[in-house]
Amino acid sequence: MVSHARQKSDISASYRWQVLARVLLASLGGFALTSMAGAFLVVAFEQSGMMAETQAVHIMTLVGFIAWCLVAMWVFAHGHLLKLTLTMFASTLAFTGLYFLLR
Repeated sequence: MVSHARQKSDISASYRWQVLARVLLASLGGFALTSMAGAFLVVAFEQSGMMAETQAVHIMTLVGFIAWCLVAMWVFAHGHLLKLTLTMFASTLAFTGLYFLLR
């Protein structure tokens, strides 16, 4: 029982903050990234005539959930948190710009 308490105290505060940052990045950043990518693809599909807007929204809702899960796995698999954050932020901004460009 003493060894269990000792193992618990061996985890540093910076490690705990990094885990919290990754959880927030996976949930909030992943949501923002997949939402904007989905919105852009809906507009792109609609304007290209590939499918109706309602059908594209339905398909992108399903695909967006899978993409969000993949982004969450990517957040925890990637080694550099700052590089990952900047990449996700830049990607979200790019999809946002493309969405407003096509809209």
